[in-house]
Order: sequence, then C-alpha cells, then structure tokens
Amino acid sequence: ARIADLDALPSPFLTGVFDAYLPAAPGSAIIETNRGCPYGCTFCDWGSATLSRIRKFSLERVFAELEWCAQRQITRVMLADANFGIFERDVEIARKVIALNRRYGYPKLFVTNYAKNNTKNLRPIVQELIDAGILTEGLLSLQSMDAETLRTVNRSNIKVQRYDELAREFRRAHLPLFIDLMLGLPGSTTASFRADLQGAVDREVTAKVFQTELLVNSPMNDPAYRAAHRIETSAPLHALVPPPADDAAAPPRAFVVASASFTRAEYGEMLGLRRVFLLCEHFGVLRQVSRFVRQRTGLAEIDFYATLCADANAARERWPAIAVAFALTPDLGVPPVSWRFFIDEIGAYLGERLGVAADGALRTVLAVQHALLPARQRTLPLTLALEHDFAAWHAAIVAVKDEGAADWTARVPDLATFAPARFAVADPRQVCTHGVGYGINETFHADWELESAVSRALPGEHVVM
Repeated sequence: ARIADLDALPSPFLTGVFDAYLPAAPGSAIIETNRGCPYGCTFCDWGSATLSRIRKFSLERVFAELEWCAQRQITRVMLADANFGIFERDVEIARKVIALNRRYGYPKLFVTNYAKNNTKNLRPIVQELIDAGILTEGLLSLQSMDAETLRTVNRSNIKVQRYDELAREFRRAHLPLFIDLMLGLPGSTTASFRADLQGAVDREVTAKVFQTELLVNSPMNDPAYRAAHRIETSAPLHALVPPPADDAAAPPRAFVVASASFTRAEYGEMLGLRRVFLLCEHFGVLRQVSRFVRQRTGLAEIDFYATLCADANAARERWPAIAVAFALTPDLGVPPVSWRFFIDEIGAYLGERLGVAADGALRTVLAVQHALLPARQRTLPLTLALEHDFAAWHAAIVAVKDEGAADWTARVPDLATFAPARFAVADPRQVCTHGVGYGINETFHADWELESAVSRALPGEHVVM
C-alpha cells in the first residue's frame, strides 16, 4: 500500500542526517512538499504509480526543512514536486521562501516543476519571487506539441495553451525559460518532431531534447501497449534490481527506437536533426543568421539548419568549414578550426544556394553571429560598428512573437531598413575560457551565451554559482 501519512517518514534534514555534509558547504538541496501526479502519461511512472493521488507533507514540516536550508546558507533549493502551483498552499510555500531569503539571505535560487494545467496560482508565485529578487527559471515539460503524439501517450488532457500562458509570465519577468521535448514518443513522426523543434524557435525558448526511455513501471511498458504501438527498444528492458556497486555494470538504458509511427531509420533521422538543432539553436552557432534567412527567404529555421547540414555533407570540398562544424563541434564543443572560415562560408552559401543578396544587412548579421561565437583565444569585450541596428531588429522580432503572432516576417521591417548602430559583446561568465569543450550531450546546463543585447536570459545557477 502507498504511504498515506507522509509525515511518518523521517526527514533527513530535521533528524540531523544531512548535518554531516555541512562542512562541505553544499550548494543545493532537494525538498518534497508532496508526492504524486494527477496525470497518467504513458512514458512516465510518476502519475500511474500513485493512481493519480497527490499526498502532501504538512506545511509545518515543509517550512521547517526550508528554514534548515536557509539557516545553513543553502544557495539553491529545488522542489521535487511534479506540479508545483497546483495547490493554493503552494503560494504560501513560495512566500515562505521569500521570507527566509529576506531574513537569512538564502536561498537565492528556487527551481521546481511547474503545474501543467493551472496557471492561476503560478502568477503570484512567479511574480512574488521575482519582486523579492530571488532568481528562478521556468521549465515547461511540453514533451511534444503534436496532437496525435499527445493523444498516444495519454497527455492530450494537458493543454498546450497553458504552457504558452506560463511562457508569457516568465518572458514578461525577463527570466530564462526552458522546455522539455522528447524524441521517439509513440505517435510521433519525423515531421511532428521537426515541428516540435520549430515550435521552440517560434517561442524563442531553449529546448532540452531527450530520448524517450522505456521505464519498467510506466504504462508504456505494459505488454498490450507495447504490442499495440509496436514499440522496439535499443536494449532489453531489465527488471528492477538493486543498483550495482560499479556503474560500469549497469544494464544499458532501453530507448524507444521504433514504433508504429516511425521506423528505426526515421529514428536515426530524428537523432541527426536533434544534433543539428542543439548546435545551431541551443548553442547559438547559427541562431541569429537563421532569423535573417527566415525573413529573406521564407525558409523556416529548423529547415535551414537541416538543409545546410545536408548540403555541406554532400559537397564537403565546397563547404569544408561548415561540414567540419556539423561533424565535430557538437561532440567536441570547440570551433571548427576557425569561426572566421565558418562565417565566410555561411555568407557564400547564403548567396549561392539561397540567393540572399550580399548587402549591408547580410554583412551585419554575419558580423553579429561571428562576434557571438566563443573561442579561447578571443579578447572581450568588444564593440562592433554595424551598418544596421541588429539589436533593434531582434527586439522587434521578439516583441511580435510575444504577442503570439506567427507572421513576424511580414510585420517586422527588413534589417536593411534599420539605421547604423553599435553592438557590444562581453564575456562576464568567461564562456570563452571555461564554456568551450563541452559536447551537446554532456550537460544541458552548458551554453555559449556571450553577453549582448540579443542574449537569452541565463539559467539561475549560472548567475549564482
């Protein structure tokens, strides 16, 4: 039977178990305010395992654990709830965090999984944390925006528009916003996955893209469900066993690599698209260029990334720097020998293959993109004298997107119509020194965001830690 009285479980904070770690000055702590999830998404064993029941720890206990963290100067507190903000009392919990910060100066960072179908309580939670000066960030667990995929994984009851409402709350507060996407969900296709990636671009949010893993206790592992959706995995699914003493002895993870809606070959295509997307968009190698290409040619950003990669691989002798960038940079996290060679080839490619005019607007976007790429030998800060005001053009794009409009390319004037301006780039987080050398699969906390007028808001731990 599930444990009904959660307070019967001893607290490792309040019983002194964690006191032994204090000399090491731990920077973060994880606290539960409740257990369970009201949703039954087939890929997850969280909601299904609790039969949609959410059981709560008492507020007294939650407050005491938060007090323990604040008194011991724990910088980052994460709530392990599945849907923080689903209860009215969650507003009280957020206010407790604020009160502790004012009294002790800690915690400085508050992170959690936000409620998926209810934004009523989230508005005061988000706004009051911001007003108190406590850094936070938004994480929207979209997984997919495709209606058929959501129906197949029993997630269609979670409305995508709820995420858009929350996204606007975070954008208005100038906070970093991330979305989770899953590759290989039953019901998805290469086209729907491509649309999911484009949806992240259209919302101007950072996407973390995970491969779907078949969990032992998830509804997706039910034999009838697996048979109905013809699910194939990358490795046999092992029964639950005690964790091995040596991580090397752990069984391989069972990723979903084929289903009724996609073949193994199509799964490989999606993996390749994920790789290209993370390099160009998440790490920003072509993020600025892609918006310019979208307005000048009508080619959607994700289609531009994929087409460029395919063309470079098909003609490596013509586009060697581009081909090297796609082949090596995602894994090594370093420039493709020279960013100058890469940017020069991008300019030539846009003219030869896409018919983009070699005017002042193109020179402006290429100069900005080059200035925003990190390398260890770079000297920053620097200021560019641009033929056109790229920062103002970028701000106009984001403003139109924030209105929910899909026709920004028609509503925002062409970059060539903007007056000359200066553009400053700095590196206060020393990305050029410490941020390169991380591959796209090593950590989703890595990024190549140099400081500029077009940089995205930074994750809280990058600011505080």
